[in-house]
Amino acid sequence: MSDSQTNNDSKFSFDPSTAKPVETPLVAKSEGFNFDPSSAKEEKKGFKGHIQDSGASLMSGLAAVPDTLVGIADMYTEGRAGKAIDDNLGDYYKLGNAQNYWQNQKTDIAKEQQQQFHEANGIVDKTKVALQNPSMIANAAVESLPSMVLGGALGRASKIANPVVGAAVGEGAVMAGAQAEQIRQNSDDQMLNNGQEAAAAFTGGLGALFGFAGGRIAQKLGIGDVDTMLVNGRVGPAQIASEIANTPAKSLPRRVIEGAISEGFLEELPQSVSEQILQNLALDKPWND
Repeated sequence: MSDSQTNNDSKFSFDPSTAKPVETPLVAKSEGFNFDPSSAKEEKKGFKGHIQDSGASLMSGLAAVPDTLVGIADMYTEGRAGKAIDDNLGDYYKLGNAQNYWQNQKTDIAKEQQQQFHEANGIVDKTKVALQNPSMIANAAVESLPSMVLGGALGRASKIANPVVGAAVGEGAVMAGAQAEQIRQNSDDQMLNNGQEAAAAFTGGLGALFGFAGGRIAQKLGIGDVDTMLVNGRVGPAQIASEIANTPAKSLPRRVIEGAISEGFLEELPQSVSEQILQNLALDKPWND
């Protein structure tokens, strides 16, 4: 291997098999390689790439919060709230665009992982893709944080004494608002009809039901439920430090796994499935699309 090839291998961490050939032979000879690095896919994200994806995921989650709040207003106005914002502020701000912008700021590797996930058929294949790409799971968790905080705030605002019920109500309201705005954005007239409003409300109702069931099961099993803790106001640096300090070191991995099962399998999975089915039905698409 020539010195120029060695230097370029250290300079570019790309997979040459995914790159386009260099069009000019003289460039290939002078640079020591016969592919264009700018057209190749990176082999690994690296620390910087992980930070980029985490930051973009958090910003995407934050961008979803105003859309969700507008979606709640949409349910009472047949979509007029969201349409008015798009019609009057469309040149400066359009609902949904901010989320798309931050999704596009992720690394090419993250985008490819997400594409593989969407193209996978069925829960089993999607689970395989997710487990093979743990950073995608972490980014999804980061992206959901702002909506979880919003759900906790709505749950506290409901003044419901039972924290599990309050958390379920807040979570359901967030899901209903997000669903309403998603349906409106994908409707031909950018509005909501009565059936679509009902689908959004039903999404919220099912989400609250699953959230309540997950919270109750977690409570019975002695597993900490994040949504319930948010309503209780027990999620903060001091509370987290206290929880870790009072948990035996050997129990920490188990508690992390239990928390993931509670939030992911008992709540997020059935909520996401029901949300997608209802959105498909509201937009006249096959229910299992």
